[in-house]
This record gives sequence, C-alpha cells and structure tokens, in this order.
Amino acid sequence: MGKLGKLGKLGIKRRCTAFPKKLDPLLCCVICGADLPKYDVDEVFEEREDWREEWNKDWGKSLIVSAEELEQMDFVKYPNLWSFWFRANWNREAGEPIGYPIHAHCWLLLDRFVGHDLIMSNLHAFLRAVEGFWRKNKKHWGIFLDHLCYDGVCNNNNGQHWPAEQRVCAPELCDEDLEEITQWHTPGSPLRIPDIQRLITQNLLSQRDNPGQGQKTIQSQVSFLPLDLAVTIVDLIYETWPRCQQRINDTRNLLEAFQWRLPNTYWQVRCNTQLLFELDDLIKTGTAVNWAGLCLGIEELLLDDDWYCNSGLKHRSRMLNLLNGIKEDFVHLMNRPAIGI
Repeated sequence: MGKLGKLGKLGIKRRCTAFPKKLDPLLCCVICGADLPKYDVDEVFEEREDWREEWNKDWGKSLIVSAEELEQMDFVKYPNLWSFWFRANWNREAGEPIGYPIHAHCWLLLDRFVGHDLIMSNLHAFLRAVEGFWRKNKKHWGIFLDHLCYDGVCNNNNGQHWPAEQRVCAPELCDEDLEEITQWHTPGSPLRIPDIQRLITQNLLSQRDNPGQGQKTIQSQVSFLPLDLAVTIVDLIYETWPRCQQRINDTRNLLEAFQWRLPNTYWQVRCNTQLLFELDDLIKTGTAVNWAGLCLGIEELLLDDDWYCNSGLKHRSRMLNLLNGIKEDFVHLMNRPAIGI
C-alpha cells in the first residue's frame, strides 16, 4: 500500500479547510479553469531559501520578485507552486470585478498559441471570447489541479478534458481513513517540464555530429540494409510489443548493434510535437539533436502514468484543448462583420 506523503497531506489540508462564507467565485485561472489555491508561505521558502533570506531582512513586508524570474522558475520541491501565482487585481478589493486572474505560466502559453500582440490589439473581443467559452464549458471550470489517485487511476480522469468535473471533497477524505489512496498527484507547470528539458540537454549535438538529415541508406560495418527495410524492422518491434520498457530496450539495442542511423524525420514523426512543443522549437531552429535518444527517452518517461500527470504534461494536453476552443471563439468574433458604421 502506498503512502500519501507530505504533498498529499498538504493537499488534503487545503481541500478540507473551511472556506470563508463569502468566497470569490472568480479566483480561478481564466485560461485553464483551475482554482488558485491557498498556500503555506513555508512551502514557498523551502523552494527558494534566497527569498526567505530577503524577506527576513525586512520582516513583515511583501517580497517582490520580477515576473521574468517567476516565469523561468522550475519548482522542484513543490512542483505545484507554479499554480499559486497570478497578478493581483487590487480593484477587486473594492468590490469591482474588473479583469480576470491568469496563472503566469498560463499567460505565456496563451502568448505562444494565440499571441500577445493579437490579444492586446483586440482585447474586447478576446474577453468576450473567454467569457463565452466558459459559459459553454462550465464543467471544466473550477477544477482542483492536485487530486487523489486510486490504484494508479486519477479520480478526475474522465477523458480528453481531464479532469472533466469538479469533485467535492467528501467528509471521509478528511478523516484518517485513507487506505484506498495510493498516490496524490500534484501536476507541475504545463509550460516548463524539467524532465523534458533535461532530455533535450542530454541529447544535444554539435552540427558536425548531427546525423540522419535526409540520409538515404544505412551505412554500417555490420549491415548495408536499405533504409526502408531498416525502418520496417524498427516498426515491427513496436507492432509486436505492447508499451513497455522491453520494447524501448530492444529498439536501443538494435540501433546500437547495427549502428543504424534512421533519418531525424522518422523520430520526429513518432513524437507528438504539438503537445511537446519544445521539440517543435528544435525542428524549427534546426538544432542538432540525437533524435533517436530524445524520442526513446520521452517514451520511457511516458511509461510512468504518475509522471505523465505529475510532470504537468497531462495538464498541458488539457490546456491545449481549452486554448484551441478559446482561440476558435476569438477568431470568430474578430472575423464577424461589424454591424453599423
């Protein structure tokens, strides 16, 4: 039986803490629909000791850091800390619902897939698109990013738009009777995924060593197979094995034994570059990469279903679906002919 762990206990505490009667219903990110959770300042300072030291110098006052520093942070000890940060809207303190909160990392994804300049030059249409989208998709609004996992299955995992519906914390989850819980998932940032960045760094090549660009035949001391036959053999491994470590090991061993270098495009097609946009950036910039090592490394990470959720990649997939819907409504409003002059 797995243990809940420190992050799980913190998550249970957040979900079961009594909220004040007058709760702001709009404290959710208007892009991903996730709630903006309360946090313990000790979690923040455990992640960034330098912030603690700076704060202690002038105790009691707010610590201000640049948006750029926050946007470039990798949260290691508490991966879900990325979801706690958004620009404060002081107008709301006076009871004026002006503007909507957005996670700092969600804003950068919005800039990437929709475009900052396009949004700012058509801000009224964008706000209407966002409001209209969420009116049509209420079941995706107000979700909790951190969630329970029973026997390896996310309790909110109900299809393409995960999680599909908000689940209210049941009283029994607030007691000590948590035997069924095996994991507590705390998704990291959908923008910055450290394991993906690490794999890219490990597989970077110099331009001189960049193999496989437009290669037509296999050049090897062991075998001079035509390229299409080598590709067929590698594909056969994937057709005859289920998704498992053995399949990856067999592919690596085959490439190593026969010194085969398949074209970069073969491996790129096997990667979901729309979801893994870091790889799409490498392709567009022509960065020299060991694509076989990178592709197989990603497939190895994806063998762990907990990693897929905790890394933030699963939430990124969900976000791309939401962003596509918001963008579609936004473009429709911009293209709609104006009525009157």
